[in-house]
Amino acid sequence: MPFAALIDFIICGNVKQSIVVDIFSKHFSCFLRTFKIIVYALQAYKKYKIAMEPKLGDIMKVNPSLTGLTDWIEGQVIDVEHNPFMGLVISIKDNVGRIFFGQSKYFKLA
Repeated sequence: MPFAALIDFIICGNVKQSIVVDIFSKHFSCFLRTFKIIVYALQAYKKYKIAMEPKLGDIMKVNPSLTGLTDWIEGQVIDVEHNPFMGLVISIKDNVGRIFFGQSKYFKLA
């Protein structure tokens, strides 16, 4: 039963954390500290990932390594795609009418 409660907590979050603490505090205190750190890190990453996703119409800059130009190019977000192979793909259109797209690591908010 303790293992099932732990799995339920990891997958669904249905079990209160205090129950998990009571179950594992006697025998697995080191494991429990590590588990808490991992859960906290995953929650922080999830919040960061959601907060950093641009919306249509946002102004962003694209890295010169993607454009092949010398300066950062500023443009308006026209498309955001969740590609299963490449991750988050962003497309922007600059004031000249050029369209640049690529992985989110090449973009930053203006």
